[in-house]
Amino acid sequence: MPGHTQELTMACKLQASCNRNHVTENFESRIKQYVKFRYAVQDLLPPSRVLAAIKDHVYECFALETRIQTPVPDTIPFMYRNQMVVISNELWAMKPIDLPTISQETLRANPV
Repeated sequence: MPGHTQELTMACKLQASCNRNHVTENFESRIKQYVKFRYAVQDLLPPSRVLAAIKDHVYECFALETRIQTPVPDTIPFMYRNQMVVISNELWAMKPIDLPTISQETLRANPV
């Protein structure tokens, strides 16, 4: 498209920014929704307060740069912990090896 290179470049940059913002703004909620989905699939959906603690713990563990065992909060009953480990393993298996520490700073980083 001769003569439209600048407009096409701007449109591509705008689309890339929109995509990045969509992922950035929804990343944590997507991980937490996945955790809830996995519990629902197994018919183990815990009470909302317990589920919130599970989602927070799984997300915090997933966001770490290296995989370490972090203490499970006492608010999470033992009957839900096995499934929590399975879900954490699934998330870590999907995580790219070269993915940096997930934090608000890295999510806001401008790739351009």
